[in-house]
Amino acid sequence: MAKVNSTPKKKVQAKLNASGQTMAPPADPTLNAPRKFSGFTATKLCDRNHKDCLLREFRKLCATVAEHNSYNTKTQIIEKFLRKGSAGDKFHGDLFLTVKLLLPGVVKSVYNLNDKQIAKLFSRIFKCNQDDMVRDLEQGDVSETVRMFFEESKSFPAASKSLLTIQEVDASLTRLALLTKEDEQQVELEEISKKCTGNDLKCIIRLIKHDLKMNSGAKHVLDAVDPNAYDAFKASRNLGDVIERVLRNQQDATNGSGPRKLLTVEASLMTPVQPMLAEACKSIEFAMKKCPNGMYSEIKYDGERVQVHKNGDIFSYFSRSLKPVLPHKVAHFKEFIPQAFVGGDSMILDAEVLLIDTNTSKPLPFGSLGVHKKAAFQDAKVCLFVFDCIYFNGVSLMERPLSERRKFLRDNMVEVPNRILFSEMKHVTVRKTLTSFGLLLS
Repeated sequence: MAKVNSTPKKKVQAKLNASGQTMAPPADPTLNAPRKFSGFTATKLCDRNHKDCLLREFRKLCATVAEHNSYNTKTQIIEKFLRKGSAGDKFHGDLFLTVKLLLPGVVKSVYNLNDKQIAKLFSRIFKCNQDDMVRDLEQGDVSETVRMFFEESKSFPAASKSLLTIQEVDASLTRLALLTKEDEQQVELEEISKKCTGNDLKCIIRLIKHDLKMNSGAKHVLDAVDPNAYDAFKASRNLGDVIERVLRNQQDATNGSGPRKLLTVEASLMTPVQPMLAEACKSIEFAMKKCPNGMYSEIKYDGERVQVHKNGDIFSYFSRSLKPVLPHKVAHFKEFIPQAFVGGDSMILDAEVLLIDTNTSKPLPFGSLGVHKKAAFQDAKVCLFVFDCIYFNGVSLMERPLSERRKFLRDNMVEVPNRILFSEMKHVTVRKTLTSFGLLLS
């Protein structure tokens, strides 16, 4: 399959020496461990007593963003708040937590609550008729239903003034995500509701439903933090790391260490990287026109995409959807990857896993990796076909073009027969080569 524009260069500085070889791994393996959010914002820059930490100010921000249709305007509104705060002088809140709450559909927790369950629990809390609340759900917004019945409740009155902080809200939502029994969920929701105004509770319900009704996505929010924040987040899916690096760049600029740096895009070990996918190619002519200087053509293996993360003796495997791969498909690679990458202390590999016939060395059909189907093939082994390396021994290779990354693989990987193999790839510059490679185009 021809990969058209499938390996864009990413903005990160790879630390290679003059000869193009990666530096030796540091002696301390913890230096390669994934960086975690250290609370830099909360402990150094956040004033929890400032009104920038109030849920009321967060609600105002969401409402203002929702009023505008232009995505650029939405970003500008968020950027102004994160730079100048509610008072217009400086942002005194928790940047990480504010951005996290602005992205409830991206940085997502599971609360095990649908609309009718929410109505049921709050009808108990407010001591109102459950059927009335369920009927009101037909209006389409469970958060508005809860707000209305809350403000009408005589037995459970709403707070007269909004003093709830986003830290209190986040702590409550964190606890709620751990609860699965209705009685326990009701207790937690009742406790946070005691501190809420009607609009506070409406906002909390929207956070539970992963939709703040702002009509803005992750890019519009993260662009307000740093021009490269969205790309950095896509690469690492680690919001804490992204925000912490933004703040450190700001701090360095404030301390006179030089102009503020733009955020770099880099992978984070043990955190899945958003995979680069091939663009659909309808004809050979289209491919040649799209890539006049040539392209790389690879075999489309009928297996399962897997991203391998190795940090010392610890291995993690992620699917195309960034979810962990079932252990029975990949657990044995722990034995063979160190053989294939001698001296590789830490790495991120992009690969395809499939069952291979040990007699013919040919891949078996898709679906044969299943526990029961795999047992039917006695002369077969699970094999990893490696086609990319984006991180090695503490060095990100994401900025390097595919040609250099493939050369790096050839120089640093030794095939383990029927276990760890190179994926087949050819450099194509003319139509004839593409056709002879057996490319099927519809």
